[in-house]
Amino acid sequence: MQFAQPVYCLKLLQNIYKANKPVLEKLQLQNDWSKMTNLKQGATLADLALSAKESEYAWPTLNALWTELTLPGRPPVLFTLDGLAHINKISEYRDPSFNEVHAHDLVLVRMFVDALSGKTKLPNGGAIIAATSENNSHHH
Repeated sequence: MQFAQPVYCLKLLQNIYKANKPVLEKLQLQNDWSKMTNLKQGATLADLALSAKESEYAWPTLNALWTELTLPGRPPVLFTLDGLAHINKISEYRDPSFNEVHAHDLVLVRMFVDALSGKTKLPNGGAIIAATSENNSHHH
C-alpha cells in the first residue's frame, strides 16, 4: 500500500515550477494526459505542473511530470533531498487500520528512493543527491 501526501506534493509541484519555469515552458508534453487534465495538444511541462490546482490532483500530476522528465531527449534531472535519515524510518502517518507507515511507503519518498537506488533510470543523465548530518538526525 502506498500513501500520497497531497498538500506536500502540491507545494513541491509549485516549487518545481517556480525554480524551473524557463526550461519547463520550452518542453512540450510527449504523452497524452488529457484523461487527468484539461491540457490540449501543444501543452508544455509548465502547463502540466500548473494544472494541479487542488491537492487531490497533486500526486498524479507530479507522477506525470516525473514521467515526462525521464523520457529520452529531456534535459538532465537534479533531484535532491536533505535529511536522508528522516525518510529511513517509520513515519508519523498511520494506515486505515492505524498501523504505522514506513516512510518508504509514501509515494514521494518512494519516488526519490527508487531514483537514488538506480531503480529509476535517468536516460538523459542527471544527479540524485541525498544529504544527512548529525544535526537533527535520529539514531538507528
